[in-house]
Amino acid sequence: MTQSITLTASMRSNLASLKSIQGQMDTTQTRLSTGKKVNSAIDNASSYYQSRALTNRASDLDGLLDSMGQGIQTIQAANEGIESITAFIEQAKSVANSAYALDVNSSDYATQLKNYQDQFNAILKEVGTLAKDASYQGVNLLTDGDLTVMFNETRTHSLKVEGKDVVGDMAGDDIGFKAADWANAVVTAKETMDDNADTVATKLTAALASETTTFNAETAKYTYDAATKTFTAHTAAQAAGTKYYTTETVDAYNQAVSTYNSSVTAYNETIKPTTPGASGSVDKVNASLNGVSKAIDYLRD
Repeated sequence: MTQSITLTASMRSNLASLKSIQGQMDTTQTRLSTGKKVNSAIDNASSYYQSRALTNRASDLDGLLDSMGQGIQTIQAANEGIESITAFIEQAKSVANSAYALDVNSSDYATQLKNYQDQFNAILKEVGTLAKDASYQGVNLLTDGDLTVMFNETRTHSLKVEGKDVVGDMAGDDIGFKAADWANAVVTAKETMDDNADTVATKLTAALASETTTFNAETAKYTYDAATKTFTAHTAAQAAGTKYYTTETVDAYNQAVSTYNSSVTAYNETIKPTTPGASGSVDKVNASLNGVSKAIDYLRD
């Protein structure tokens, strides 16, 4: 059996009020969750499209702001890289000064110079690494990278920062901050000189071992002066009891001495050459010092 419910006018009015309140609650809840008063064109077409345009522009401006921030970080990374590189170049300058102050007459000059050269080149290598690491988001202003920052959404206002190949520029002829080659020739010449000195000692021992008291103008004509380590040739026998040394061994000794003296000259030429226009180790260290000073000025500019 079907039953019907009859609503009075007041009940209908209350029901309508409840529906209205529920609608208002839904609208308020939507506004609270979205933060927007107008959420669709149905709510208010004019306000909705105006709001969307402003929202899109705000999003574009946020992107530009983020891009500016990225640009600042990129420049900051380059600046920190330059500061670190400058500190290392100051260390290189100290090393070069120490090398320049070495006593060229010291027996271990070549060894000390090579040690300073290795330190200098290690610093130079580290400078290259620092330059490569001075990047942000794939942009490195110290390795010839470029940075462009936009200031409006129509891209009509921008700033372009052109990077430089810092290490390449400093290694160029205009600056000359590059790998040192102070000691290589010196070390090679020193090794040759030392080998020849050993040969002289060996030949002297052999010559002295050939001692005889019998003079022979062809095969045993030399006498020896221990004070000067020199042999003197004679054409006739000397006083009785004089010691003589064989011509063959003494000639070999004299040849070794001549070779040694030539190597001493060659060694000295690698340090302070007498040939006009030639560059020795002292000149090379001085050139590196000039290059370091120019590199520091370059970075400060």
